[in-house]
Amino acid sequence: MKKYIYNTILMILFISLLSCNKESVIIPEAQQTINGKVHNQLHESIPNLIVKIDEQSTVTSSDGNFILNNVNTPYDLILFDSLKNSGYFFKGLTLANPEINVISTSFYPRKCKLNVSIPSIIKVSSGKLIFTDTNMINEYMEITGNNNIFNLNLPDGKPIRGKLIALLYTRDASKHIVSYDRFGLKDNITISEGISLNINFLASDLTLNPGQIYVDGTTSYLSMPTNRYFYIIFGKKSYQNFSGDMIFDTFNDPYYCFYIPKNVPLKYSTLFYVSGTDIVSTQVGTVSRQFIVPEGASRYYLQVESPPLLSNPNDHAAGVDENTIFNINSTQYVGAYNVMLCDSIDRFVYYYFTSQKSFDLKWLKKIHNIDLSNRNFLWQAECLTLPNYNLDDYLNPDFNNLNNCDNYSMVSYFSTKH
Repeated sequence: MKKYIYNTILMILFISLLSCNKESVIIPEAQQTINGKVHNQLHESIPNLIVKIDEQSTVTSSDGNFILNNVNTPYDLILFDSLKNSGYFFKGLTLANPEINVISTSFYPRKCKLNVSIPSIIKVSSGKLIFTDTNMINEYMEITGNNNIFNLNLPDGKPIRGKLIALLYTRDASKHIVSYDRFGLKDNITISEGISLNINFLASDLTLNPGQIYVDGTTSYLSMPTNRYFYIIFGKKSYQNFSGDMIFDTFNDPYYCFYIPKNVPLKYSTLFYVSGTDIVSTQVGTVSRQFIVPEGASRYYLQVESPPLLSNPNDHAAGVDENTIFNINSTQYVGAYNVMLCDSIDRFVYYYFTSQKSFDLKWLKKIHNIDLSNRNFLWQAECLTLPNYNLDDYLNPDFNNLNNCDNYSMVSYFSTKH
């Protein structure tokens, strides 16, 4: 009997709660700790940036890290870089550990020098020295002879342990690689700021003849291509800051053919890089695209997607204010976009990161409370990801893993005027 009365009381209370006015029922939002990191395009940590989420704010540490507690998700994140006179707005994140790459002042030079020798009995035609930690650090140098000075950059100036690879190959009269002749490896090398190391490869270190695998195919057409080349990487993440030393071979037309090493004792990825200018309708866009090419791929087609267009507002549109709706016309079903605008009055640069193709400018006032009706802006719209990846994916530290996806950057330009 007591049990029956007790259950009846519980049922009455439950029904009473259901019959309450909706406004009296409080549903708590999901909260989490946001533990993020900010670095620049050279993967250097960026200190002293202001980070804001809702009413909370902090600054990045010397390691570029920041922590904000009890954040309701999804959340909007704002970064303010006073050195570059720029602000960043990231819309609708749920990621607990975002890793943010910003365009910021470089703190190089932090360098280490390797004096690398190759035995004189080995004739050096051409080749590369590659230092890698098999993750993010991948430094390249063209081998010029039997004695080489290899200057390495050190993001954050911290010691790094890695491997030094010597890969020797032969080029034909057209400067294309036709054979891979020798491979050597020095393991457990620790580099640190300001030191100079002597590293000697012996003839016995360079006895491996890797051989080669033929790869060929075509890339889709660009109106004005400027670069097509391939490189190999022994790390997990693709390289953003291209230099001439990392290029293995270059091509002047959509057809490509090259050789890659066949037998080396380290896992590597073959990447093909395409950049140039494309004209779609009346808008001009720049294209930058990296592809992972399967080993031994024959007649492999690399599709370069078109740049994103802005269907609204038109180029040189007047009267743009915080209520103007911007629409990105992209072939992506879903993706991540970076919309950048430069204020021609105070030279401040704003970056808006979003997974939405339609938005207004109310976000901009959360960075600077300015009168938008009295501004001339220069704009660019950029796709950051391949189809079916969103902004959380883009800021995920594992997003740039070569096993998951390629890099993708398409930019189009327009302007607005008062």
